[in-house]
Parts: sequence; structure tokens; C-alpha cells
Amino acid sequence: MKTCRAWGDPHYETFDGKIYDFQGDCRYVLAEDDCGTGSSSFKIIVENVPCGAGGAACTKAIKFSIQGFDIQMVGGAETSVQNSGGAEIDPRTIFQIRSVGIYEVIETTLGITLQWNRGTSIYLSLDPSYSGKVCGLCGNFNGQGTDDFTTRQGDLEFAANVFGHSWRVDQCVMPLGPVNPCDINPERKKWAEFSCGIIKQGIFSQCHSAVSGARKVLHRLCDYVLACERGGNCDCLCTAIAAYTKQCSENGVSIKWRSDGTCGLQCEEGKVYTECGSSCENSCYVEGDKDFGCQETCIEGCFCPPGQVEYEGRCISREVCPCSVDGVLVAGGDVFIRDCQTCFCLPGGKYDCFGSTCTAMEEEDNCQCEEGFLSCGSCNGCFSIEERCDGTVQCANGRDEEFCNCQFNNDIKKDSSEQRKMLYQRGFSLSKYGDNGSFV
Repeated sequence: MKTCRAWGDPHYETFDGKIYDFQGDCRYVLAEDDCGTGSSSFKIIVENVPCGAGGAACTKAIKFSIQGFDIQMVGGAETSVQNSGGAEIDPRTIFQIRSVGIYEVIETTLGITLQWNRGTSIYLSLDPSYSGKVCGLCGNFNGQGTDDFTTRQGDLEFAANVFGHSWRVDQCVMPLGPVNPCDINPERKKWAEFSCGIIKQGIFSQCHSAVSGARKVLHRLCDYVLACERGGNCDCLCTAIAAYTKQCSENGVSIKWRSDGTCGLQCEEGKVYTECGSSCENSCYVEGDKDFGCQETCIEGCFCPPGQVEYEGRCISREVCPCSVDGVLVAGGDVFIRDCQTCFCLPGGKYDCFGSTCTAMEEEDNCQCEEGFLSCGSCNGCFSIEERCDGTVQCANGRDEEFCNCQFNNDIKKDSSEQRKMLYQRGFSLSKYGDNGSFV
């Protein structure tokens, strides 16, 4: 996969490696695949706003439209998903959203991965199948950085501000071309050069051979962003260094650079900091979910220690993970009925079921019961699905009470929202599609 980067005030590196500065204060198309074709599978819009003491621009919000769904990511707020296109499919079959380290990560089955630290850094990675088929601030991904400044109108531009402005979504004023802030604030130049000089020496020297070309560019950008912040905002320094060390990590060189306290991170909920954690972090329901589309890369931040997994923001042993059953969380050790089978939630978040499914029961008998009813077998009548394992025999052959190896009684609650209902024992909590609740 190829990655487009945006960081700092904001600085951009296209898929094809072209680096430029564009301080537009508006909403812009970062990347899309509707480039004059009239059809689109995805579009990513970024909203840049002034931030920091010196008025630097950073990304406040991202709108990721994909296959009829709009994913809204806003700094300081929960990520939301809207079905804007009337899609009739489950969005979880297209994408998943996870918090990994210091990033919010969106992974898709379409070869698109987005990472955002909810402020100053965005990383968009595309599968090679998108080569030459995309456009926007990230360029056209055709392997030639010389034509990355192709405007929305199809013209090749040479000025970054004109190119960037052509990809605006709203009406806004074209920003001025980049001006070296060291020329405007000469008193800040020495301090900026000294602060960013750490990239040239010490622990960073081990990365020079891996990212030799990027080192000079990133050092220049570090000077730029620091000089722009008249008060010497540490966020600018940390953003510039983080952008460099991320490239180091992606090239196999991990640097422990936050230990001096200037850019330290405080971890909570039993997590520990690592500069190169897995982007496919394990959780109760995701074991490095590479099958979904997770691309294994380094991500810095706070992670669960070895032997533990994340569950609802905290670290626990995998053995105590609840089971995820059709979007419902079932506590470990609980017994439930799913599709007429008796199921057990086992340690580690897995569950086993036995007995015949509803469909199999009907097919075995070659008899049809009305919707909401199941066959007693051999065409000897039907019983309501709600009477399955209720402790009272409805069928002469006792089929409605088979494989009910737990004490089912009137305390059992039924999820009436599903055509083929699941039964639960009293007292455990559930969480379905983001809505929390409990059975009592």
C-alpha cells in the first residue's frame, strides 16, 4: 500500500512522494476516486481550521464517505456513522473503526486505511489497485510526483496554494503562498533550529540511513512549524518529530524518543506506552484482524501489555472476554439459545453451539410451520419459538425441550427484535450496535 501524509500546519506528502505546504482554512477533498468518471466508491474530506498560538492550521474534522455511508470524525467528539446513501448492507462488512494507540483507525475491505490522531496528523493508505484512479490533495497515485498538482479542473498547476484551493468543498478565500516564518520572526529562528536539531543527532541518528531523504525535508518543516508558533508551542515540535519517527518505524527503526518528558504520553487503564505498537492491536473480538483488511504497521501510543487484550478501553485477560453474538455481548459462562441451538459462552470470547438449527429442524420434517413457530418433528405439530426451552413440554416427543442443559424458567428474557430469537439467562448485560442496556 502507498501512504499519503498530512501533518503540522498542514504539510502534505502525496502518494507519489511530493511534499508541499498548504495552509488553507476550509474544507478540502483529501482524496477520492470520482475523478471525472461520474462514479465514486469513496471520498475523504478534511476540514482545516486555525489552531495553536500562532494560528497554524490543523485538521478539525474528517468526513469519510464510502459505499453509501458517511463516517464523521470530529476532534473531541465520538465518531459517528450515517447511512446517507440508503445502503441496505451492514456497514461492518465494509469497514471497522478502532482506536489504536494515539490514532483513530478506519480499516476497509476496499483497500483503504485511514489513521488520524484527532488533530495534527493524517495518514491515508491505498491499495495499488487505486493507482492512477484517485485525485485530491494527495495527488493521483500514478507513480509520478511531477503531475501531482493536477487541479479539480484537470489543469497542471505549479503553485501549491492554487492547486490546494481548487479542491475546496466550500466557498472560501484562496490562501497565500507559503512564506518562511523564519523571515517574519527572525528572533525565533535560532530556537527553532536548536529544538529541531535533535532529529539530526543522538537517538535519531540510527534512522538516518533508513529515511535519509526525508530527514532534511522534515527538519526544514520542523523549523517552519516552530518558527510559526511564536510561543514555541510544544505540540508543533512533537508533531514534527512524531511525523519523522513514524517514517522511521515504518522502515524498521524504532526510536524511544518520548522519554525526555518534552513530548511524553500518560497511559491509563493498565496500558503501557510503546513507540511501535501493532496497528492490528488485539481486542476481545479482534486478533490482529488481518482478514478484515488490517495492514500490519507501527503505531505509537498506549497498548495493553503482553498477554492481555483491550475490552471497553481497559486491559483484561482474554480468558474473561465476553462473547460477541450477532452484535450482542454475552457474558462468559452464560448459556443462550441461538437459531434453536443451545450455545455456551466459553473462556476467551468464543462460543459453541449444539443441536439442530431452526432451518434444519424444519427441513428434517419436510413440514412447514407458520412464521414464528417450529416443528415438533415428523409433522406432529408446531410450537412457538418463545416456547423453546421454557421448561414446559409442548411437543409430545419433548423436542421443544431438547438440548436445554440449564435451568430455564420464567426469568429468561427474549430478544424480540430478531426473527429467530436468542434467549438469555437473567441478569447479564448486553450491548448491541452501540446501545447499552441490561436484562433484569
